[in-house]
This record gives sequence, C-alpha cells and structure tokens, in this order.
Amino acid sequence: MSRVRAVGRRIRAARRRAGLSLADVGELAAKLAGVDIDLDGLRAIEQGRAELPDSKVLQALGRALDIDPDELSAGNRYINETSQALLEVVEALSVLPLDPKSVTALAEKLGESRDQVYRALVNLDAAGWAEQTPGGGWRLAPHVSQLSRRLGLALDDAYRRHLT
Repeated sequence: MSRVRAVGRRIRAARRRAGLSLADVGELAAKLAGVDIDLDGLRAIEQGRAELPDSKVLQALGRALDIDPDELSAGNRYINETSQALLEVVEALSVLPLDPKSVTALAEKLGESRDQVYRALVNLDAAGWAEQTPGGGWRLAPHVSQLSRRLGLALDDAYRRHLT
C-alpha cells in the first residue's frame, strides 16, 4: 500500500470514529487551524488519489480529528494492509447486507483492485464471515449476525447489572 493510501485510510478511520462527515472535518480544520480544505480534495486524500498532504494540512486534520498529526503521517507498525482490506470489505458488505455485491462493485467502491478484494473475500469466506451466493455475488455470512446477537445479549446483560 502506498504511503498516501495509508494516510488516507487513517484519516477516514479517525473521521468515522469521531462521527464526522467530510464537510464537518473541513469546517473544523478551517475553524481550529485556519486551513481551508476542499471537500473533493479531502475525499481524494481519504481514497489515496491525491498527493500526500503537506504538514500544514496534516496539522489541521489532526486538530479537527483530535489526534496527533504524527499518527496520521507516520502510522502504526501494528496496522497491516491485508487486515485493513478485510475490514473495509466487511464494512462494504454490511451496507444493504442482504443484497449480494460483485467483486467488481466492491473493488470500485473501495478503490482497490479486483484481485485484492477477491483475496479478502476468499479469506472472509474461509473464516465464515462472507459467502458467495449462487448468483456469484458476495454477502456477509449468517455467522456475523450471530456474533451481533451475542454482543447485543452481552450488552443487555451488562446494562441490567449496572442499572438495576
């Protein structure tokens, strides 16, 4: 993975964790750091289709997202491309989860190669997280909803213990 794409993924992940839209981040960057970031430019950065942002832009994004700008640019040695690709595919499959998606559609949505998406799908299938439908599309496997139900039950249990 290119450094630009890695930085873009970290920015997108931080933005999503903060529950912010692209417009929100642009507004915060302008307000907190006085840097105007074009919405299309920010989208291109997140998708790894732009030049690596300069330090002024990274500083502004760090302030807007309340994270250390060095974390955006340097990355984390424990983050690896394959794991990130798997998670992005799971997230993409979770949108309209009952509608199977083709490898091509997923690759276009994620901005990845068909080969990389297919490899991720095969690995998810082997782990019981995704399945290929008779029509050739891919969707999340029932195993994922079982995990979700277990988590929901555990949260209900924890709430009951702490609220009663």
